[in-house]
Amino acid sequence: MSADTEFKITPVSSTLPMGSGNCFRLEPENIEFNKAVEVSIPYTDEDTDGSAAEMLYLAYQDKDGYWTGLLGSTLDKTNKQVKVNTGTLATGAFFVVLS
Repeated sequence: MSADTEFKITPVSSTLPMGSGNCFRLEPENIEFNKAVEVSIPYTDEDTDGSAAEMLYLAYQDKDGYWTGLLGSTLDKTNKQVKVNTGTLATGAFFVVLS
């Protein structure tokens, strides 16, 4: 990304199988960054749906509608946020890994 760009975060309905909590569209979609940026999404106790917060990860949906888990997600329990470093923006949501 080589120019100033305005970003928009819009809540949307999640189509993620086994998804939990909020889903957001990050725009402009499919923009590539020159270096990784950190995306932080807050979570609530309801997002864990009887599981542990450590089982929350972020996922994104590509332009063809396929969801991919971002297994590099990290958990900030103090601030109740799930974070990931990424080089692109897309529609994102939580998913819970079931054991």
